[in-house]
Amino acid sequence: MSTVITRRTGFELLAKHRHPHGQLELSWSPNSPLEVVLHFPKTSYGPVTWVVARDVLIEGLRAPSGLGDIAVLPDVADRENLIITLSSPNGRADFKLRHRAMSEFLAKTIAVVPQGSELMPVIPELDDPWWHIDETWGAR
Repeated sequence: MSTVITRRTGFELLAKHRHPHGQLELSWSPNSPLEVVLHFPKTSYGPVTWVVARDVLIEGLRAPSGLGDIAVLPDVADRENLIITLSSPNGRADFKLRHRAMSEFLAKTIAVVPQGSELMPVIPELDDPWWHIDETWGAR
């Protein structure tokens, strides 16, 4: 059974907006270890979900990271915050959240699947009755 890691945290939009604060739900699964889901349940557009590379978020904890649709960087004015920019054809959102919330969430994901080992193959236990070597493989 997979361990899905989730965290709910608050965020603040950096642009003038009628709803400047909200909740962000972070989720990660070892079934897709390279991805983190950012889900905004309540926005002026309705629920919004983004799938972001975990490495971009990890790197963004220390220094500017990301290209194209997403950018992540520590807030230089307040190191306790992290700034995330999401861009799409429909617009752009710059928001900040607590650096610690993202850092703790990512640390839990790394404890399950260490960074750099996401694509390592899973090798079954040799004593597993479902595992066997087919000696006819490749025979003609």
